[in-house]
Amino acid sequence: MRSQPISEQLLRLANGELPPEKAAAIQQKINESPEWKQAWDETQAMQSLLQSSVQAASEHALQPFFTDRLMRRLNNVEPEQTYAREDDLARVLWAFFRPIAVAGLVVILGLILYNTNVASEYNIDASATEAVLALPPVSLESAFELDLATTYTSVDS
Repeated sequence: MRSQPISEQLLRLANGELPPEKAAAIQQKINESPEWKQAWDETQAMQSLLQSSVQAASEHALQPFFTDRLMRRLNNVEPEQTYAREDDLARVLWAFFRPIAVAGLVVILGLILYNTNVASEYNIDASATEAVLALPPVSLESAFELDLATTYTSVDS
């Protein structure tokens, strides 16, 4: 059987986990050895600190049946109160985003009018979608016969 470190043996003694004969042997070592005495004092100080912190934490812990009381309280909340908060939030958001939505709509309508105006001004034979989106007329033949030399002219010529 392997021997346990001093600190582990002292912790087990402080917690009362040792058999009486083993506890008596460790008590004798504590009385005889200054090293064991110092370790025992540190162990007792640590244990008292731990117990005091547990007591302090238990004073601030939730009282029994906290969840039951919380659920009862939540069930007693009037639905109108929660809906009123949601409505207030919706009004605030709408007031904030309304100018942004209007500005975006104006920009989109402006681009549509500009593109249809340009398409009609240059007599471009395009469908309504091509005119609105300012797309060049595309056919299957023009897609496969793309000639970059005629599409892009150089500065030198």
